[in-house]
Amino acid sequence: MDPKFLTTTHGQIGCTACHAGNASAADPVGAHKGLVARPSDNPQQACGTCHPDIASTFAKSLHFTTRGLENGL
Repeated sequence: MDPKFLTTTHGQIGCTACHAGNASAADPVGAHKGLVARPSDNPQQACGTCHPDIASTFAKSLHFTTRGLENGL
């Protein structure tokens, strides 16, 4: 991870806000249990708590519907 990311709004809320997992685990294996590696695969679930309007419209956008194609999200 780019250390600059930690200074952004998303970087300051912690990994589990978007990626799930276990923030209270004492070791990396426990922390990564239930990890969502690509939260943008399900934007309503991963982003909808903080960004409900954006998450609902994103699912209909070209960025979401062309994912998996070259230059898709």
